Amino acid sequence: MLPWAHMTPALKTLSKDLERIGLTDKEAAVYLAALELGNASVKAIAAKATLNRPVTHIILESLTKRGLASAVKEGETTIYAAEHPKQIELILQQEQMMLAEKQAILNDVVPQLTSLFHRADSHPIVKIYLGPDGARAMDQDGMRNRRRNAISYSFTALDVLEDFNSDLAKFAEKRILGKEALKVIYTHRDGPQADMTNPKELRESRFIPKNRYPFDSSIVIRPWYGLRIFSHRKNEFVGIAIESKELAKTMKSIFDLCWDSLESK
Repeated sequence: MLPWAHMTPALKTLSKDLERIGLTDKEAAVYLAALELGNASVKAIAAKATLNRPVTHIILESLTKRGLASAVKEGETTIYAAEHPKQIELILQQEQMMLAEKQAILNDVVPQLTSLFHRADSHPIVKIYLGPDGARAMDQDGMRNRRRNAISYSFTALDVLEDFNSDLAKFAEKRILGKEALKVIYTHRDGPQADMTNPKELRESRFIPKNRYPFDSSIVIRPWYGLRIFSHRKNEFVGIAIESKELAKTMKSIFDLCWDSLESK
């Protein structure tokens, strides 16, 4: 029987709340059982929590170490009691203090770790992203590498991008919020798209016909960082981030060559 199967709706809600603050379902059941019984043996608490005695004993020992239960010997029997619920609040406060301390340490070491991360300038750093989780991770990595008042450059398969994610406006909003301008050379199965050159969105564009230049992937060039290459074929995301200013410089030269040969659209 599951530990919460016997519980009233009110106790089930309490059990779920205890799980949300860090207890397992069995720990919550044992704590609530001990809280209701007062001083009780392992056998009595196990019966109340509908768990077997060995499991209940292990959980009670764990709760005792965490300060949520106490134990006293009465002859050959160990009697357990749940500590006052205020103890949970004290434990959470201690965890918050420890978390704040870890955050302070992290704030101190991240700049040092970052300097080590960027020290190896002699070769590119390559990251590969796959699937929906990879798409989100690549987007987050892209956000970290934005630069205010800078210009990024892109070869974009716009129709492929639209097929994968119709909500492209949010990406433009993030870029505009960071004051990062964009120059884009794009293809689209339906020809040139309206409003692709838009000063309010810090974007200039050039169109090339898809039948002559069938882009299936997109490339974003950030001269201060490197390249981001990604594809959404058949709804399968594949992304590659290359941290290399040298490669980005070369790709920007290729972009400029293409840009200068195209008319504004």
